[in-house]
Amino acid sequence: GMLGRQSYQAGLLAVWDKLSKMPTQCVITDADWLSLGEKLGCDVRKRCRDDLIKWYRQAFEAYLSDRYFDPVEKADLASLARSFGLDAAAAEAIHGEAFASYCRIGMLTVMLRDIPPQQKREQMNLLGKEVPLSDEKVKETMRDAFQSYFNDRLKGLMQQEDGGEVMDPSAYAAFAAEIKQMDFNM
Repeated sequence: GMLGRQSYQAGLLAVWDKLSKMPTQCVITDADWLSLGEKLGCDVRKRCRDDLIKWYRQAFEAYLSDRYFDPVEKADLASLARSFGLDAAAAEAIHGEAFASYCRIGMLTVMLRDIPPQQKREQMNLLGKEVPLSDEKVKETMRDAFQSYFNDRLKGLMQQEDGGEVMDPSAYAAFAAEIKQMDFNM
């Protein structure tokens, strides 16, 4: 069997060729996978699994980049997950990892804007809108990103004095006021 199968790259190219013919529906049927397997001499979905997962993540990140998942994008992503043999838990894990990275970068971008704190909070809330993750996972990811950002800000406000860390009361008051205006509970 090993002598009759084609290279790993041939499997990826064959999958890519299938997907390029249907860029919006992203459906590769079981019959298509069997046909590819017969043609290439191996189970392509199994053999190329790591790259298929990377492609799925890239597709998810591309949809994230415009900050909105419309129903067609969600359906296409679900079709791609089924085509690649990803169950709901595996797809959600990929969504969670990609969203966490996206959320940290998006939050930093929003926080560096010269806009009022309430408007910053509104823009940050948009980061998690319509993302195909459970509400709980979106809130947890955003809370972690908030916490990380504000912990870094607090560390930047701290000063070393007599072997301990101190903070200027007016700097802390401004920091606390900003958090309060953003309606964020540390």
